[in-house]
Amino acid sequence: MADIRGSATKLSGDGLPGFTVSIDVARYQAQETIDELFKRVDKALYQAKHDGRNRVLAA
Repeated sequence: MADIRGSATKLSGDGLPGFTVSIDVARYQAQETIDELFKRVDKALYQAKHDGRNRVLAA
């Protein structure tokens, strides 16, 4: 995932603004509802952004 993030942040071109990429990956846990999974992933993604963006986290 870090390679995806690194490659994306190196993209450049006329009229293309600089940007960051935060990626979160999660493994479904037994007995977890889909809503619980998405809440866990969403929380981790916001944490990545809060910690300075441009991050890869596992939830």
